[in-house]
Amino acid sequence: MEFSGRNNGWTDTTADLHQRSGMDGGGGIRGNGIQDRVGSTGVLTLNLINSDHNSAGLQGYYTIGHANQRSGFKNGIGIRVSITIGVTDYVLFTGEITKINPSPGVKLNRLTRVTAVDYMDKCARTPVRGLSVVQAMAEHDAFDAIVDIMTVQPRARATGAGFDTFDFVFDATREEQDRVLTELQRLGQSSLANIYVKGDGTLVYEPRTIRATPSDPVIDITEADLRNMAPATVDDNTIALINKIETIVAPRRQESAAVVLYELSQPQGFPTGGPFQLKGLFTDPAQRALRAGGLNLITAVAPTDLEFNAQADGLGADVTAQVSVSTTFTGNAVLFGITNNSGDTAYAIKLQARGEGVTQVEAVTLEAKDDDLISELGEQTQSLEMPYQSDIVVAQEVAQWLLHLLSQERKEVTAVPLFLDPTDEARAALIANRQIGDRFAITEEMTGLIAREFFINAIDFRMDGDGLAWVVWEPAAADETNFWYLEQVGFSELGQTTRLGFGYVVGHTDVVHSDSHGDDAHADTAHTDTHADTHDDVAHDDVAHT
Repeated sequence: MEFSGRNNGWTDTTADLHQRSGMDGGGGIRGNGIQDRVGSTGVLTLNLINSDHNSAGLQGYYTIGHANQRSGFKNGIGIRVSITIGVTDYVLFTGEITKINPSPGVKLNRLTRVTAVDYMDKCARTPVRGLSVVQAMAEHDAFDAIVDIMTVQPRARATGAGFDTFDFVFDATREEQDRVLTELQRLGQSSLANIYVKGDGTLVYEPRTIRATPSDPVIDITEADLRNMAPATVDDNTIALINKIETIVAPRRQESAAVVLYELSQPQGFPTGGPFQLKGLFTDPAQRALRAGGLNLITAVAPTDLEFNAQADGLGADVTAQVSVSTTFTGNAVLFGITNNSGDTAYAIKLQARGEGVTQVEAVTLEAKDDDLISELGEQTQSLEMPYQSDIVVAQEVAQWLLHLLSQERKEVTAVPLFLDPTDEARAALIANRQIGDRFAITEEMTGLIAREFFINAIDFRMDGDGLAWVVWEPAAADETNFWYLEQVGFSELGQTTRLGFGYVVGHTDVVHSDSHGDDAHADTAHTDTHADTHDDVAHDDVAHT
C-alpha cells in the first residue's frame, strides 16, 4: 500500500495497514448487457493503525485535525495497492482517498477506516463544460475531447483507434445537468466501445474492434484454479436469449444559415457593477421546448443581438453603450458576462445568441428479430439507444449483429473467483497480472464449460488477515464467430486486424462464391450490402455502395 500527493511520487505505508482487517477493492464495467459500456466507480476499503503501534508510534496519526496527524494525510491524496508475488509487484487498484473515519475511544480498536475511489468517480462528479459541437469526428477523437475537459486528468490514458466517424457529436450534451460519465456513456452506446479504468489508474477507450479481432486467451482457467474457491457462477437461462433487438438513432438537421438559438424571454435588470454571468441554453427555433446544438456561433453585437435600457418597458434612455457584454459559447449554451457601467439599473430588453442550429429530427428505430425463436419463447427484446449514431444502415447492422450474439444459447457466467495460491507463484502471478479487457478461457466439466472464452469486464479483490488473496472476475462472453470488416485499410487484414463483422456486412452468412476480393468459402443468406464485385453465389439483393 502506498500514498501519494498528486504527481509527487509514492510513499510505502504498508507497515500501517491493519493486516488482520484485510482489504477489499475492485472496479470495472458492472454487467454485460448491450448498454453496459462504461465502468462504474471503483472502490477500495481498508483500515489503518491509529494507535501508537503504527510506524510513527503516535496515537492519532491517521486522524484529521489531531495534534499527531501524519503530514500530508488527507482526503484527495493518491493511494495504490499492489500484491507482491516473488519479486514482482502487481498493481490492483489506484485511486484517491475520499473518506477517513477514525474510530473513537483511546482504549478501543483505534483504527481509521479509509475509503478510496478510482478515476471513474471524477467522471461521475465532474460537470460537462466547454464541449463544442463537432462535425465528422472519429469516435476515439470524441473520447479524447471529453477527457480533455477534465480539470484533473487521469494518471494515464489509452485511446484505441475506433471504426466510427459521427456526423455530429456533443449536440446532445446538456451541460446544465450532465456529468462527464453521462457523455462517456453516450459515446460508448453510440460506438459499442468499452470505457474503464485499469488497476494502475489508466483510463481506457477500447473500441469494439479490439474484442472482435481474433486473439488467443491470455490464460486458460481450469478446475484446478477453481478448487479452492466458491464455484464459478454459471447459468443456462432461456430468459437470457434475446430474439428481438431494437437500435434507436437520431439523424441530425443543420440549419443552412444563422438562426436565433437563445433569446431572453423577458426584460432582466442588472444593477451597477458586475460582471454578472447569465447562461442561455440553445433550443430549436421551430420548437423552443426542444434543446439544440449550435455551429458557427456569432458573437453578440448591438443592436442585432443586445439592447439595454434605463427602463424595463424599453421606453427610457438607451444605455447599451454603457454596458459591456462578453460572449462565451459551448456546443449547446452561451454564457454572457454583463458589466453595467451606466450608474443605475440597466434592463436587458434584447439579448440573444445566433448560429447554425443542429437539431435531432425524429428518432428512427431499426430492428432485427428471430421469428422462430419468438414463436418458441415469446418476444424477448432489448433496445439500444445510439445518441451520436445517425447512420441507419449502421444501426440496422448493429441490430443484426447483436441479435446474432444474443439469440444463441450460451453459458451465462457472472463471476469467476480465483485464489492466488502462494505455493504456486507462477500461476498466482499469471492471474494477478490480468487486466480488464483480457480474454480468457474457462473449462469446468460439471457446468458444461469447455474452453469457453470470455473477456474480463470487472475485477474485485480481497486480501484477508492471514495474508491470503483472491480475485473475482466479472466476465463478458467473447464472440467466437468469424467476422471480417470489408475494404477498410487497417481493419480488413483477415487474421491480423479484424474479422467479418458489422460495418458493411453483418448478421448474415455467405455461401461459397468467387469474387474480386477473394473471400474463402463461407455460407450466406439473403442480405443487402454495398460492395461492387463479381461472384457466383445465391441471389441476394446487392446494391452498389460507397
